[in-house]
Amino acid sequence: MSYFRESFEYQPIQIFLNSNCADVIRSRGDISYNLRRTINLPSDTIGYVSLRELTIPNTNYNISSSNNTLVLMDSHFIQETFTITPGNYTVNELKDALNAKFAAATNASYRGITVTYDTNSNKYKFTDTAAGYLYIQSTSTMNSVIGFESGFIDASVRNGVGATLRTTIQKTVGFAITAGTNDVFTANYNSGQIVGSHTFPAGGPFTLASFATALDAQLGLWGIPFRVTYDSVTTKLFIFDNTTTTGSLVLGGSSLASFGFNTALAFYNMSSPTSTACTLTSQKIVDLSGNNSFYFTTNLGLGNHSFLATNNMQGQNVLAKIQLTTESTGIEFYSNLTSFKSRFYDNNISSLHIVLYDEDFLPWTPSSDWSCVLEMTFYEKYDVATKTKPKNLLFSN
Repeated sequence: MSYFRESFEYQPIQIFLNSNCADVIRSRGDISYNLRRTINLPSDTIGYVSLRELTIPNTNYNISSSNNTLVLMDSHFIQETFTITPGNYTVNELKDALNAKFAAATNASYRGITVTYDTNSNKYKFTDTAAGYLYIQSTSTMNSVIGFESGFIDASVRNGVGATLRTTIQKTVGFAITAGTNDVFTANYNSGQIVGSHTFPAGGPFTLASFATALDAQLGLWGIPFRVTYDSVTTKLFIFDNTTTTGSLVLGGSSLASFGFNTALAFYNMSSPTSTACTLTSQKIVDLSGNNSFYFTTNLGLGNHSFLATNNMQGQNVLAKIQLTTESTGIEFYSNLTSFKSRFYDNNISSLHIVLYDEDFLPWTPSSDWSCVLEMTFYEKYDVATKTKPKNLLFSN
């Protein structure tokens, strides 16, 4: 019979660390220490590690360099990034800061945006008087702060009904459809809400008027609320939606040039809103609580499991989660009152790499230095029958 007991040969050790004294400082939240002597453990000795104590100033802003950019694109397909100076903001102060940024926008189309705050719903409303659509790009970092989900946001509502798309080249003579050359027609409605593709049979010559009827029928089969008509005066196609305030359409395929679309023009195949104004309202309440906790991780192979982010689905490196309970100008004192420890599976340890992550498991950089104490405890396999145990030194020479 054998079991593991606390080792006599390998006494517990405490490692005192300060973020300002690391061997490699990538940031205050990403540091490495080289141990003066390597910890070597035999195969029948196991180790546990715990975060015994941690002292860290809670001097972080609710708007920091990791959540202070808003990247927008309007219906003119103009993109601009608005950066808010890090600091502690109230909802009204952040609203005023955003409005100041919009008023000073590089692109004139964004100077018509204003932000208001609804005290009943705790949401922001962005009103744009110069564009029919307003998109939040996936590169924005402040989505959650201003009440939106992460990633690309296509949730603006036009302040009027309708969107249109016109061909620009007159078609006065018939044209033929050739298999593999100009026979494919595709449509993408509302950024992937409805996607369709159709291959026309070869033949011809066809008139543009007859194809207007065919295209109108095809969009109807897909459930896309855009209509297609032929303008006999201009001999061009007119594609329109006069029933919704949110519809957008992108056409594609090898057949577009045959229908009179000038493929050399930018955005030749995208609809434009009839209305020149839209609103974009927060999907959830504005969250200016800031970072309320952080994760303390190491390079040790731990047995912990977490599902915090796609890059940490196994989560073995998370040693502790620390709640920030003090005011933003206070000092956080963490103590492991329950003496919780985690087993590590490393037999040879020559360095410690510590990375801090915020509550969303994004890299977190404290604004001031911090210190902590790690404790390692060792257990050896003990054979009751022979009363023998391995004889090894904890540290290699």
